[in-house]
Amino acid sequence: MKFQPFIVGSGMSAKTIRKALSIIDIVDSQLSIAPPIQLARGQELNGLPEGFENPILCVGNPHGLHAQYVLQGGDAGFTDIVLDKPACVTLNELNALRSSPVNVAVLHGFRQMWGPQTMRSMVKSGEMGDLVSLEGRYWQSSAAEVAVSDRPPRDKAWKSDLKLNGPYDTYVDLGSHWVDLMLFLADGKPTQTRSWISHPNAIAPHRDTHVHLYIEFDAFRTLGSVSKTLHGAGNEMELMLLGTQQAVTWSLQRPDELRIGRGNEVRLLRRTPARYGSQQPPFSGTGWLEGYTEIIHSFLLRRAGVEAPCVPTLSEGLDTMEVLLNSERL
Repeated sequence: MKFQPFIVGSGMSAKTIRKALSIIDIVDSQLSIAPPIQLARGQELNGLPEGFENPILCVGNPHGLHAQYVLQGGDAGFTDIVLDKPACVTLNELNALRSSPVNVAVLHGFRQMWGPQTMRSMVKSGEMGDLVSLEGRYWQSSAAEVAVSDRPPRDKAWKSDLKLNGPYDTYVDLGSHWVDLMLFLADGKPTQTRSWISHPNAIAPHRDTHVHLYIEFDAFRTLGSVSKTLHGAGNEMELMLLGTQQAVTWSLQRPDELRIGRGNEVRLLRRTPARYGSQQPPFSGTGWLEGYTEIIHSFLLRRAGVEAPCVPTLSEGLDTMEVLLNSERL
């Protein structure tokens, strides 16, 4: 089945979408990906899908524009959209998107990776026992790097523009990934959410840099530290899922390995070759490109009527943002 992608955006997200499409075109003979058509910001969408076979709108532009492109894309005739996270940045946008009929895959790529998927299966099978807590961190150093650098900031100006980025930074950028993982692994709706937002080394007053998230479910709690001002950090995510029967730890830096503790014993579970995504062998992965590739690959296969894993939907992306935007502030 042939697809024609249209890409909105020119930054890291849009380039990663383009890379993922190229990988899929190489590894899966069932799918044919035409060269993506680049769209300029603000370009009229009406009429664009006409005359193309299976057009797909891929949105990788600034966060504050995501919601309007989904709505405008649907009005223009796009029935399938690949959308970078977050799905929206305000409650007004969230409410408007709830009624969108478009088939949307949201690029919450971490949950689609082998580690979190395997952890979810452990929860559903009951081998964790009763869940006690889900804790961890997602740390970067981009704000800290700017703060101590003698050179002018290389930071992207659009992130300091409220219209383009919305009223938050780390909270919805990294925080939306974190909340999506919590909802995915818990497989349920939270009963309470509280957040602490701080701004050390902020390049603009609204651009929070260090966040704590506390999400409670019926029978257990989650605790997360999310930061862009952790000096010396790379792109570091670690999850620890604690149950009454065992504990499981996953790290983005070793994505093809789970550390499983039971009593005082520890064993390692390692990934076997994958059918979907980039199809790279274990421990030869592609970093966070893997999550993008996995989601887009499965999205296109399902669109072609081929069995493939479920992907993060618009409804799920909005649930994630509802948790963040309605959170009680500490």
